[in-house]
Parts: sequence; structure tokens; C-alpha cells
Amino acid sequence: MSLWSDLPAKTNEIWEKMISFIVNLPKVKSKISLKSVVQDKKRTLLIGMAAAALILVICLIALLLRPNREASLSNRVADTKRPPLIPSEELFLPEEPDFLPEILLDREQRRAWTGDDAGIHWKDPLNLGEELWRDEVKSVIDKFLEGIP
Repeated sequence: MSLWSDLPAKTNEIWEKMISFIVNLPKVKSKISLKSVVQDKKRTLLIGMAAAALILVICLIALLLRPNREASLSNRVADTKRPPLIPSEELFLPEEPDFLPEILLDREQRRAWTGDDAGIHWKDPLNLGEELWRDEVKSVIDKFLEGIP
């Protein structure tokens, strides 16, 4: 029960220590410099750097000397002289057919169309009934949907 009763006092004490540490941090930081650390711990730094260099050299030697696993696997497969268990035709999907026809430019493009040129392709929606357009749109949509796999 005394732990819980002392909790607000302990919390305030910790909070005050944190605030004083943060306020005094620039003073402490200015006292510590790289030069002072190097002078104080010169021997420890040299031993640490030597150990790191030694570990790096050992890792490089191990990487250079390790056997190539892919080469050894391919040599073992080549030595067996038997076909692979799964044929390559079953591993890969066949290419999908192309449903869109190729565009062949068989005439020179015009820079501008005249009214007579466009008249062949123009259908006036006011002169034709609504039923004609509905049927034409429905047939175009049906053709499009038939081409989808």
C-alpha cells in the first residue's frame, strides 16, 4: 500500500530530474568533445577499431572462399542425365492470343475533311428514329463483349 501512496511523490521527483537534465544538457554536451574522448580512451578505441577491421577481413575472406551453390546444383543436375521432373511447358503459361486486329495504314491521312467526305459517315439523329440508334449501340456492345475472353 505504501508503494501506491508514494507514487505521486516519486513521479514528481522523476519529472523534476528529467526537466533538470534537459535544461542542463547543452552544458554537459559542450564539455564532451571528440578530442577529449579520444585522449581518454585512446587504447580502447584502437583495440575496438582493430577488432572491427579483423572481423571485416574475416567476413571478406569467407565470402570469397565459399563455394558457389548454384554452380554445384547445376553440376549435380547435369550429372544425373535424366529429364527434369516437370516439363517446361507445364511451368509457364502459353501466350495469350491477341484479340485486337492490327492497324494497317493503307491510305495517306488527310489534313482536313470536307463536308462531302464526312457526309458518307454522318447519320443525322433527328431524321432517324431512336430505335435505330438503340439497335446500333446494342450491336456494337454485343460485338465488344463477345471479344472478351
